[in-house]
Formats: sequence, structure tokens, C-alpha cells
Amino acid sequence: MKKFLIAISLLFTLCSCHHNDDPEPDTLASRTVLVYMAAENNLASFAEEDLEEMKAGSKSLRKDQNLVIYVDRAGSNKTPYLARIYNGELVDTLYMSKGIAADPKVLLYALKQTKTVYPAQSYGLVLWGHASGWLISENTVMSSRAYGGSTGDGSSTSPGRYWMNIPEMADAISSAMGNDKLKFIFGDCCNFGAIEIAYDL
Repeated sequence: MKKFLIAISLLFTLCSCHHNDDPEPDTLASRTVLVYMAAENNLASFAEEDLEEMKAGSKSLRKDQNLVIYVDRAGSNKTPYLARIYNGELVDTLYMSKGIAADPKVLLYALKQTKTVYPAQSYGLVLWGHASGWLISENTVMSSRAYGGSTGDGSSTSPGRYWMNIPEMADAISSAMGNDKLKFIFGDCCNFGAIEIAYDL
């Protein structure tokens, strides 16, 4: 009996002393990038092509790099959605209720969801859609210093009637990101490279 107890004690000692020198995998991604696509307008036909390009490109990403998209597209049978593009496929798709990409509240929500579901050491934002630059429009101040161009009715016949002013965009980004500042903001849209827009952001 004494030998049996010694053997059991040794077994527990060996098991409890086992040590793994390899560090635990870090679940925090190195970077998460959100591509925010305002395509409920006459750019809708380009959206699908660009999505396919991103799917192809995602196959070259590392496992710790997240490519996330928010898509509001005209002529689509899908409601606006947020998804990750991973290894050429859409995963973790979150379909949303009504809302248009030109609404700062929608941008704020998309950024917050992206941060919550795909936390990372750094973040980036790509804005895809129309932009009106800095000059004041003849029609309305809302169309100046603006981004988006959502029609609001699912059609693709115009550049859109709803716009997000750059100062409102800056407020939405600041509220959503908090202390996690964006490493970069890219504008895949016309008239978005002005120094005045960079200043407002």
C-alpha cells in the first residue's frame, strides 16, 4: 500500500510540475480594418466587383489581421450588413435593420461593433463611396464637406440625397473609437484628399 501511495504521489507531482515553455497564443489581432461602403447610389455596380477583389486579397492576410466590411448597396436583396472577409469568404455576417451609410449614427455603430467583435492593437478605416470635397454646394450646405451619397430608397439612379458632413463624421469616429485612435483613414471616393478634410478629421 505504501508503494502505491508513493507512486500516486509521484504521478501527481509529475503532472502538476509540467510546464509549457511556449507562450499562450495572443487573441488580440495586430490590426483590424473596416471598409465602410456607401453604395446605395449610382456606384452600386462597382461595389460587387470591389468586394470580389477584397475577397481575393484576403487570402494573403495573416490570421491576426482582420478585414471587416460594412455594406449598404442599392439593388441588393440584402439589408445593410457588417461582415468579416476571411480567406476569400464572408464570415460572421451581421444583417442590420434600416439605416443608411450616410447617417453618422450608422458609422458610429459599425465602428463600435467592429471594435467589440474584432479587437486589435491598431485600427484603420476605409471610406468607400461619394464625397463632395470642401466647396459649398449651390443647393445645400449639407452637400458640402460631405461623404456618402445614399439615396435612401434602394435605388441606384443618382449620387444620392443623404450625406454625412465631415465634422459629424469626425464626431462619430471619435465617439466610437474612444482611446483607440485610428491608425489611418483612407478615402476611396472623389474629392476626399483635400487638406481641409484632413484638418476636420
